[in-house]
Amino acid sequence: MKKIALLILLLILEKPLWAQDAHSFINQLTGEWSGTLYIYTAAHQLVDSAHADIKIEGRASKALNDYWLWQTTYNSTQYGKIVKDYRLLRDSVQFRYLLDENNGILLPAYLLGNSLTMRYDVSGQWYHVSYRQEQDLLIYEVYYGSSKPISTHENRTEQAVYSITGLEAQGLQRVIFKRKKP
Repeated sequence: MKKIALLILLLILEKPLWAQDAHSFINQLTGEWSGTLYIYTAAHQLVDSAHADIKIEGRASKALNDYWLWQTTYNSTQYGKIVKDYRLLRDSVQFRYLLDENNGILLPAYLLGNSLTMRYDVSGQWYHVSYRQEQDLLIYEVYYGSSKPISTHENRTEQAVYSITGLEAQGLQRVIFKRKKP
């Protein structure tokens, strides 16, 4: 009976400890970062580049719980200055966040290892977005392509039938941000 009570206590305590670790990972990203955005085709041809800065600030709010402001600024010779303002909100699901694009769109984001990852589809285009921290670098990547299947295969076993669909990758956008010195 004591072992069961101890196990229940550990399970109750485990969730806040996991959540605290997740939020501390996001808090480690706060600050100002700078890098260069490179845009590649699927044939690994560089088609464009632009200077990029990202500023991540933590905020406290009783109405929203804690949240983070993410502002990304691109300085492109072709398009000029582009500023993207987002809020990263805590969701009620453990290890899940919501990226608020400030236009009514909320994208679910998941903390997987050392990456904050999002996957979504927009009008027939799939996107896989990640922010990954490696030592003193913040690596931002967006892989994208057509949601239209280019191949479909079926695998039958005694237990189940698996359908596997291949999707086309069309490009990659990548910034390797370095933390700015205060």
